Amino acid sequence: ICQGESYLFGGITRTTAGFYSQNLSTTFGCDSIKNLQLIVHPKFTDTITVDICQGESFVFGGVARTTSGFYTQNLTTTFGCDSIKNLHLIVHPKYSDTVTVNICQDESVVFGGVPRTTSGFYTQNFTSTFGCDSIKNLQLIVHPKFADTVTVDICQGESYLFGGTARTSSGFYTQNLTTTFGCDSIKNLRLIVHPKFADTVTV
Repeated sequence: ICQGESYLFGGITRTTAGFYSQNLSTTFGCDSIKNLQLIVHPKFTDTITVDICQGESFVFGGVARTTSGFYTQNLTTTFGCDSIKNLHLIVHPKYSDTVTVNICQDESVVFGGVPRTTSGFYTQNFTSTFGCDSIKNLQLIVHPKFADTVTVDICQGESYLFGGTARTSSGFYTQNLTTTFGCDSIKNLRLIVHPKFADTVTV
């Protein structure tokens, strides 16, 4: 019999495997013994947990499973007993992430173990803890640093506004600026002040 079933023997419902005897008498009053060898076959309930990656499948119950979930398959043992097999399927995602990074000329950012100094699109392949492919992308933008020099000629008594200050003397002036991306920018002024001449001659 199968686990959960019973067998009536000697007026008693038997559910446990064992050897049972029943003493009887024949119609002629002779002793008669009836023996029962009862075998109780177990019902099986088995649950397995399977991890797969997004895009993969696992065949269970004759069907390729691709979605996380709990699946049940009813089977029958060789002794005709019910058997249940359960599948707990976990589908892990594949990751694809893109980050955009802005840096200044002469700076670098480490990506994939390599210092990157040039604008471009970089890709690094990973494997997650569950063995699934993972991709990380870097969009790197390198902004220039500017250095600009202007030469200005003015006359004595005039001025030129530079760096928020009115300049009246010949010289080389520097102003440090920052671009909208936070990069250093230098603006230089070469200022030349030409004299005015006043000359009187007596003839």
